[in-house]
Amino acid sequence: MHKNPERRFNLNGLAKSVGTNRSKLTYAFIDVTGAPPFKWLRQHRLALARKMLVTSDKDIQSISDCVGYKYIANFSSAFKKEYLLSPAKYRKNYAKENNSY
Repeated sequence: MHKNPERRFNLNGLAKSVGTNRSKLTYAFIDVTGAPPFKWLRQHRLALARKMLVTSDKDIQSISDCVGYKYIANFSSAFKKEYLLSPAKYRKNYAKENNSY
């Protein structure tokens, strides 16, 4: 999940890949990360997107794709819920401070 955030994941597949069941995986994941698997994945994806918005010139659709959102509307909604700004406004406000692209 960390290395390939663009992939689609499901809890059964994740649990099977580590030889456990969904419940045990969820509890272990919470113990290690502080969040259930898909909450952690959403936060990870959005953090990657936030970094890409200010350090690259990729368009927002490309960033959305790179971090695993099939639909830009879902990405934009999740981003705004997490950071209180749309991806475009976030880029406009913070890319100026980080002129690394």
